[in-house]
Amino acid sequence: MVLRIVGAFVAVLPVLFLPSSFFPEATAHQAPAAKVLPESVWEMLGESTLQAGILSLKIIVLISAIIICMDLLKASKVIKDHMEKVNTSFSIIVGQLLGITYGATILIREAQQGNLSQRDMFFISTFLMICHSLIEDVLLFVIFGANMWVIVVAHLVTAVVLSYLLLFLTPRLFSLDRVVRA
Repeated sequence: MVLRIVGAFVAVLPVLFLPSSFFPEATAHQAPAAKVLPESVWEMLGESTLQAGILSLKIIVLISAIIICMDLLKASKVIKDHMEKVNTSFSIIVGQLLGITYGATILIREAQQGNLSQRDMFFISTFLMICHSLIEDVLLFVIFGANMWVIVVAHLVTAVVLSYLLLFLTPRLFSLDRVVRA
């Protein structure tokens, strides 16, 4: 939990210093349109309900499309062929594309088979804690108007920096060189 909170702050700090050209919606220099206030509470509730319904439909469509794509990807020959012979980068890619649960499943199985050292497991776990679900999370924020590239780059840079930093600092406290056997 501490890693996720620190990772969030580290990822957001550089975004504060990005030029305003990265956020065109916020820098549009148009005169604000005069807002028409609802005439009654019922009109306001109706409009709010309509907008909430539209947003809910967008989210449902997005999540449904992602689930279908993920299931097709999981069933693909490439994923099935590589499931037997996994390396560190494949575990990270699966965790980012198919989600943390599926990536963790591969990671646990490889650790039980003795194919990953504690150092590899630590790096993969740390990286995926900070940077997983790169497709679905980012697309959800894009629905709300966020800049996709700012989110992706912030996630990736933060994950790499914090993972290597922790990988550098941790051996001073613990030994990460032995192979894990479950």
